[in-house]
Amino acid sequence: MADFPSVLVGMLPESALSVGVRLSKELLRKHAARVKGDKALIDAAVASAWVTTLRHDTCGVAPYKSETEGDFSELLVVGVQSHAEVTPAQIGRLQQLIHIAVQYPLLLAIDAGNATYLSLLPQGAPLEALVRAQVLSSVPEFYSYVAWQQETRSPHLMALFHRWACALHALALMQNKPAVCVDLPFVPLDSPHVAAQLMADLHCLNQEWKAVSQELKKTTNPQQRITLSKKRRHLGTQICQLLQTHHILP
Repeated sequence: MADFPSVLVGMLPESALSVGVRLSKELLRKHAARVKGDKALIDAAVASAWVTTLRHDTCGVAPYKSETEGDFSELLVVGVQSHAEVTPAQIGRLQQLIHIAVQYPLLLAIDAGNATYLSLLPQGAPLEALVRAQVLSSVPEFYSYVAWQQETRSPHLMALFHRWACALHALALMQNKPAVCVDLPFVPLDSPHVAAQLMADLHCLNQEWKAVSQELKKTTNPQQRITLSKKRRHLGTQICQLLQTHHILP
């Protein structure tokens, strides 16, 4: 069996893991490198890489294809063992490079020794649509949600891919929670499109909340402080209401 990161062992069937093949650095350098330094990063960061394919004959889940949703005849899963000294910034760039190189609906897991990073990108989607999160062992709900199960909750490969996307969005939200929230639970939404829109809306509100907070710190004018405080409270209320609408906060 290929040396896939441990998180993938729970997410994939043994039948798919057992047919994994090594992914060469040469292939990654040839198809992924875009700017100066990319080839050096691949050489320095990647210790080993493996790829496996989820098709009906390797996992028992039916294919799916439509003009609107795309071709989910097969899903690719790539596992990378990286060198321990790789930084989070380098991991982020490596994720981009591999998703550029592999033009399929792709789930990528990078094992950096002290942390595992998952990322996901549909076929043909721009890099701006990349979904990524660090796997946290303290979130058992995540492992339960993505555990491999032959059941009707994943009737075809698109549904399985979307399920992974919803799980990563939920993890990412926990790790990048808005400044007004003390903590957030792991709550996957029903659709990756809805989850992506929620993340975008929260990001905009959170950035505005931070900007107002910075202005509030700088000014000593009483009237300006009153105005800014009201605006910040309103933004905080909007953030909480948005999370409540999606049943992430009670």
